Amino acid sequence: MKPLRRIIITSMCALFVFWAMFQFSFAAMFSDSAFYPWFNNAVNAMVLQSDRKIIMVGNFTSYNGVSGTGVTRIVRVNPDGTIDSSFNGNASGLNAFTTALAVQTDGKIVIWWGFLNYNGTTTNRIARLNTDGTLDTGFNVWGSGFNNNVYVFTQQSDSKILIGGQFSDYNGVTGNRLIRVDLDGTL
Repeated sequence: MKPLRRIIITSMCALFVFWAMFQFSFAAMFSDSAFYPWFNNAVNAMVLQSDRKIIMVGNFTSYNGVSGTGVTRIVRVNPDGTIDSSFNGNASGLNAFTTALAVQTDGKIVIWWGFLNYNGTTTNRIARLNTDGTLDTGFNVWGSGFNNNVYVFTQQSDSKILIGGQFSDYNGVTGNRLIRVDLDGTL
């Protein structure tokens, strides 16, 4: 397999090396080909998966002229820049913008910030997705969830999850802006 050589630039990330053309929200440069996807609004975060597919979140509702189904503030693209239709299916996406995502060690995807639902299901500012983009209903944050924005998420070596943000309450329990939960989202 050819080594992956690319720089990915979004409108809200810090750059350490810059040699690519900047485009409104996003530019990706490849050593053997190039694609220049267009979004109608900001791309706030992205992650490159081991299969070279890229998941992006933000405040966009259109990608390369495709809007609505499968492109509402979250999209996964193939290495050539085309939309990965196996991700998120015919989903409605997020009801508000998000600025953060991470991939856990098991490949599941966590998204967080200001949204309150994903694909029509209440999630209260954080959701975990299966590798195909469907909601992981085993991640138990469905009660009242967070009473304010979630800013950071990290998985510890023991698989427990640290979540921090502007919140002071998580599912009715005082959180004081930092909580630690089990892998299923319970305290």
